[in-house]
Amino acid sequence: MKIDFTINEYALVWYILFQSDVNDNICNFKEKLWKIYKEQYKNTYKDRVDILIENKDFIPDNDILYNLFFENKDYQKELKNVEKYRIELLKEWDKNSKITTAFYKNIVRKKINDYTIYVVCKESNIIDCSVKNTIVIGIDSKENKFIDYLLKINMAIILTNTKKYDNKEDETLRLAIIELAVMNEYASNLRNKSCFISGSTKLYDLKIKLYPYWLMYIGISQDKLIDRMKTDNIVFDLGEYPYNKDLRKMNIEEFINFCVKNKKNFIK
Repeated sequence: MKIDFTINEYALVWYILFQSDVNDNICNFKEKLWKIYKEQYKNTYKDRVDILIENKDFIPDNDILYNLFFENKDYQKELKNVEKYRIELLKEWDKNSKITTAFYKNIVRKKINDYTIYVVCKESNIIDCSVKNTIVIGIDSKENKFIDYLLKINMAIILTNTKKYDNKEDETLRLAIIELAVMNEYASNLRNKSCFISGSTKLYDLKIKLYPYWLMYIGISQDKLIDRMKTDNIVFDLGEYPYNKDLRKMNIEEFINFCVKNKKNFIK
C-alpha cells in the first residue's frame, strides 16, 4: 500500500468554503461571496465527492467561486501554509512508516489498495474517509495528537477493506477484531507500551473473549503466551484454548470470517 499526501486546490477551496474559517480575511471573503453568488455557493456544495473521485480530472459545472479563490491573495498565502503542513504531515507519517509497514505485513496480511490523502487546512479539524481509497485530512499534527489520527486513518482503511456483515452480532465481531488490530496492536507498537485498554468500551468484553485467539492469529508462540498476557495485564486459562497454528496463516479478513463461523464455540 502506498500513501500519497497531496494538495488538490479544488478540494482545498471546497473545504475552506464549507468546513473551516481559516482566518478573518478569508472568512470575510467567504461572506462576500455568499452575498454576491449565493446560488453558485449553494450549488458548489455538491462538488465534494466528484472532486475526490476525479482528482486532477475534475471540472466544475460552475468554476466562478474556485477561480475567485485561486486569484485571492489571502488564499495564496494559505495555499503556501497548507504546503508546509503537507510536508509536516508527510514527515510525521514517514517517522512511523516502518511500524505501519510491519503492521500491514505481519498483522493485516492483506493487499490494500493505494490511498490518496488530500491535505487541507489544519483548522478544518477533519478526517474524511467517506470516498473509497481517499482520505481528506486537516488536523493538528503535533506528535501525540497525530498518532491518534494515524490510528483513525488506519482504522478507516481496514474497515473499508474488509467485508461488512449484515448480521449485527457478526458485524460487532468484525469491529472488535479490527480494534484489536489497530487500537491495540498497532497503537502498542506506535506508543511502545501496551494499549489494550484503548478503543470502544462497548467492545472491551468481546475483545477479552477474542484475545487468546488474537494472540494465536498474530503468531505469538505457545510458550510466549503467558509473557504476552502479563504485558497486556490480561489473564485467561490456557487449558481452555487449544493452540491453533492455522490462525497465523490467515489474513485479517479470513480471521474475521473464522471467528464469525465459530462464534458459538468460543464466545460464551
